[in-house]
Amino acid sequence: MELSKLYDEFFDFSEVNKPYTNDTEVLSDLFAFLDMIFTLVTGAKGIDAEDFPSRNETGLALDMSVSSTDLLEVLSSKRREYQGAALSQESEEQLNNALFHIASRMRRGTAQGFVSHYDALAMKFSLSECERFALLLALSVEYDRKYEAVYVYLHNNSSDYYPTKWLTAKLYEYLFKSDEGYKKLLDSSSPLCRFLCADTAERRERGASAQRLTLSPRVASYILGRNEIDSSLKEFCNIYKPFDEEEYVPVRQDTQKLINDFYIGKAFKDEKFVINLYGPTGIGRKYAANIAVNLTGLRLLCVDLSKLIALKYDNLQGTVDKIYTESLLLGAIVCFTSDVALVESDNEGGTRRSQLYEKVKRALDCILSGFDFFFWATPEKDDLLTASKTEFISFDMPMLSANERKLFWDKYLPESKNNAGFANQYILSPSNIKKAAQTAVDMAELEDGEITFDIISKSVRQQSVNPLGSYATRINAVFSWDDLIISDEQKRQ
Repeated sequence: MELSKLYDEFFDFSEVNKPYTNDTEVLSDLFAFLDMIFTLVTGAKGIDAEDFPSRNETGLALDMSVSSTDLLEVLSSKRREYQGAALSQESEEQLNNALFHIASRMRRGTAQGFVSHYDALAMKFSLSECERFALLLALSVEYDRKYEAVYVYLHNNSSDYYPTKWLTAKLYEYLFKSDEGYKKLLDSSSPLCRFLCADTAERRERGASAQRLTLSPRVASYILGRNEIDSSLKEFCNIYKPFDEEEYVPVRQDTQKLINDFYIGKAFKDEKFVINLYGPTGIGRKYAANIAVNLTGLRLLCVDLSKLIALKYDNLQGTVDKIYTESLLLGAIVCFTSDVALVESDNEGGTRRSQLYEKVKRALDCILSGFDFFFWATPEKDDLLTASKTEFISFDMPMLSANERKLFWDKYLPESKNNAGFANQYILSPSNIKKAAQTAVDMAELEDGEITFDIISKSVRQQSVNPLGSYATRINAVFSWDDLIISDEQKRQ
């Protein structure tokens, strides 16, 4: 086949001025470009399937354009020296035409508000051109299993059916006359290796250049249009629902404004900064973070720190890296949450660090190695951040006043006339007020429909017992509030 016809074989030049409108169009052109590369490397068109091991073909049914005839010496085998001649001027023109075709359609698509998952991923992780090329090679096997046969042939090794770092570098150097980015791939400092590729024991056992580039299933599914949270992270993470104004109760408005201002001012700068929200469980730390995050159209990804610190050290950094990747794929800001106190009372009436202090410190060190900005929700003001020498700001979120608690009772029990009494008698967090109110409504429906102090007392007691169920045995009180012999003024207080 004449090289002058190669570009037209893969691309319709009349489409170059049309914007991309969906991921299918983008992927189709990207893999047409990859097929064109393999055709240039082998110098012929067509594929003889008999020359390759038989493997399951689970990908899309694409016509391959790779020859099983003689490869150029430059890429025929890792065991051979570099002997091949450079690409001809005509071949370079064909590649440049293809690159122009894709880049032009991408720019036009972006101008109309469409960004493909492939391009979005490359931008989010600031991938270089070499890393983008490596990403395409790694994605190819997930896109169409027939590419496995291509890599087997290029490596001259039946076990290498994924692109290796060596092959990626040689292809890039040969086609684009550059070795830019290869060192980062080789020493695994590239974001492609740390955040996007699967971290397998098999890959670590190989020499640096022989390591395979295999995308994690989560990253491959994202590019291919299936955007669901990584199943391996579901026990650690939860995507917070977007802020619902109907749920908002006007408390701590001054504090919330400060949180919003610091978030907007610090979240998108290339510097490390942490917003520490501290206060008792259920006081609304995550809710306050969610309100701020939603101002910029993003979502809040909450991570249970107590489950994270339970991991062995070897798994901790990898899981934190997965969480970082997930936050970028979902367009989310991360909030690490903990209800474990890091300071406890000692036998002499003083305080000491809890046994979990070092585990949380280890987790924080891993988090700071990947994240520039995040929320840190803790029971008390966290001195770990001071020790880490990271710039941060803390916001105290204490228990609500009686008047603030009444606002929540009014929100969740709008028909009740006793909300002031409930607010005065029970010192509850917003989340527990909501739970107690919902439980009281259910109890009242089973009786006569009226929400009494007795029903509220039972529902509140149920909320306070639930968290202790696995640690203590409940003992019903013999006496009630009315049996307490104190003055009316003391009862009021």
